[in-house]
Amino acid sequence: MNSCLNALELTTTINALSVAVSECIDDDKLTLAAAIFTQIGDTLAVIALQRDILNKKCNE
Repeated sequence: MNSCLNALELTTTINALSVAVSECIDDDKLTLAAAIFTQIGDTLAVIALQRDILNKKCNE
């Protein structure tokens, strides 16, 4: 993915991908996929926060 996408391009891409996925799977699988992606996002946020904390602590 191009890392130079602006915020609007990024959210538009994510929206289009979400719509495409939702058209290919049934409601039960869609609900499960949503829960999985939520957990992935939450876990990535924790990892990013922990890295930031460690970087600040180690650079003191």
